[in-house]
Formats: sequence, C-alpha cells, structure tokens
Amino acid sequence: MPPSETDIQNVIKKIGLSYLTSPTQTSLLKKQPELSVDLSSIAQGYSVSRIAKVVEKVGITDYLVEIGGEMQTRGHKPDGSFWRIAIERPLPGDRAVHKVIDIKQDDSIAIMTSGTYRHYFDEQGQRYSHVLDARTGKPVTHSTLSVTVLHDDPTQADAWSTALLCLGESDAIRVANEHGVVAFIIAEEQGLLIEYSSKAWNTMKNIGVN
Repeated sequence: MPPSETDIQNVIKKIGLSYLTSPTQTSLLKKQPELSVDLSSIAQGYSVSRIAKVVEKVGITDYLVEIGGEMQTRGHKPDGSFWRIAIERPLPGDRAVHKVIDIKQDDSIAIMTSGTYRHYFDEQGQRYSHVLDARTGKPVTHSTLSVTVLHDDPTQADAWSTALLCLGESDAIRVANEHGVVAFIIAEEQGLLIEYSSKAWNTMKNIGVN
C-alpha cells in the first residue's frame, strides 16, 4: 500500500543535498541524523566504469561490460564486427527490440537506459513506478516510459538517464538540449509509443540507429 501524503511530506523534510556535506575528499558529513545516501541511480554505471578500467588495465581493448542492462563498449566483437546494442520496447511483459544502436567506432562509449516499465506495482487501478521524483517524493506519473543516454562516462550516463526520466519527455528534451546530452526517449500517448530525441542524438557521429 502506498504511503500517505503526510508520511511522504514528513520524509521530504528530512532529505536533500543541503543536509549532506563533504568536508574532505574521502568523507561525508550528515546534518540530518536520519539521512541515508541512496546511489541506485548511478551505482550500475559506476560499477561498469570500474570493471571496464580493470579490463583495460590488463590490456583488453575490445570488450562489452554490462550490468543489469547498463553497459560500456569498446572496439569490436570477436568476429571483428562492431557492437550492436538493442533498445528494448518499453512494454510490461514484452521482450521485443525497439531500436538497434550500431557502434561504428573503436572508442569506448556507455549506453544506459532507465525505464518505468519493468519494476512497478498496481494498487486500486493505479500503477506505481520504482522511479521516485525527489521533488515530490512520489513515483513518476507522466507518460515517459524509457530514456536511453549515450555518454563517454558510464556514471554520468546512468545519472542522466534517471534524471531525464524523472523530468518527463518535454522537460527532458529541453534539458538534454541545454546540456548537449545524447538522449533518446520513448513515451506512451493514447496507447501508442512516441519517440523523442535530443539534438545531440540526431547529430551523432560513428553511431547509427535503426
């Protein structure tokens, strides 16, 4: 059962970056004793980047590192062809391919997707996503289903995909364009899947989408 509005507002009063400081490069200080740090929105991206660094340290330059659908590629597949990454069609219970990204470059690139269509629960006809909007303390309720971001840094790609998903397609495209983020968004409107993409996505070099 969802928490009450009173419970949500009580929690919101106790969260936020204003309650957290970093007095040194290796420490954090909480101004609110009940505050906890949740790194869910960047943990997989950060882990991918650390594993990729380990792989590269031993001299491997062709690889695909993946954790829970978040990944970084570099170089080629074993047969010499470039990596091809599928974007899943964002429908519950479906495992179909929506788009395919062709990585036509040797340089490393991170591909991260955040979505509302896999982890959720239904209560009295209302669907509640696992993605929470920190501004409201509630699950996102807009029509955006998934956001895919390409970035040189896996941690930033993971953070951006989550943040843009929280914003919803209109604000997400505006913010992505303002910051030059390579973003592809799928939303649902009247039962149809609608695609949106940032300027940086539409002008990608050495990366194709079909």
